[in-house]
This record gives sequence, C-alpha cells and structure tokens, in this order.
Amino acid sequence: MAEMNGGNRGGDPFTSQLRSFDERIANFRNLYVEYSVDEKSRFRAWIERAATLSAEGDEWCAMLRVRTEYDVCDESGNTILGCDAEFPPSTVLGAIRAWEAGQEYAPSSTQP
Repeated sequence: MAEMNGGNRGGDPFTSQLRSFDERIANFRNLYVEYSVDEKSRFRAWIERAATLSAEGDEWCAMLRVRTEYDVCDESGNTILGCDAEFPPSTVLGAIRAWEAGQEYAPSSTQP
C-alpha cells in the first residue's frame, strides 16, 4: 500500500518520486488519448495559454497547477480505472508535444 501512495518502504526517495510521476503521467495519457482530434486541439490550446500565464506568475513566485480527475466505469457503474493527476502546465504541454511527436515523455528535471 505504501508504494501505491508514492512511498517505497525506506527505499530511495528519488526512485519513489519518479515511480509516482510515471504512474500519474501514464494515467493522464490514458485520458488524453481518449479525446477526439478536436478535443485534443482545444485542450492543447488551453494548456498553452495556461503555460504562458504560469510563466508570468514566476515574477511573484506564484504557480498554476493543472489537475485532472476522472473515473472510467463499467456498465454497472463500478469504477474500473481512475485518474487523479496534478502537474504544472509546462509539464502537461511537454508531455502532449512528446506524445504528438510519437515519443515517450520524460521530464526535463527531477521536479516535473
């Protein structure tokens, strides 16, 4: 249970952080790939605006975060897949750009 919550029972905290990030970005990708072409285009445009606003906030040590929450349910209403991911807009935009280029996404720092 500790690993599912980002802990790794006394192991390397850096490894735990990367494992948690990989899981959250994979969950976000599962959501993103389900969008239609139009939804992807509109979402990307929104993220680009959010990334610009976020960069402007650096002057005041202010930050924006993009949070996605969704559940996929079966016909009976049982949750079979869920996502709860939160990232800076620049991380989301970087991931989308990589995926659209047919590449895997890796953050440019240890603090995505």
